[in-house]
Amino acid sequence: LLIRYQGVVYGYLNQCMHMGRALDAEQRPLFDETGRYLQCSVHKVCYEPATGVVVSELCAGKSLTALKVREESGAVYLIEKRTFIIPD
Repeated sequence: LLIRYQGVVYGYLNQCMHMGRALDAEQRPLFDETGRYLQCSVHKVCYEPATGVVVSELCAGKSLTALKVREESGAVYLIEKRTFIIPD
């Protein structure tokens, strides 16, 4: 999952901390109605876009899995060395 927040690109594994479903599993956009937080479309768990930290009471203290990304000349590159398998 790549997002641009306040002009910076961030990468996260698209997996909610509550039940492991994709954040955009049921609808888009990924941001809540205020545009301030990433929000899971299933149970509305909210995350700080710049850190991936949960800001909702549900799943408090957890964070999205951050991916290392780099933006260069208008392109975004994944520079992550781990491999992830996301269950269906």
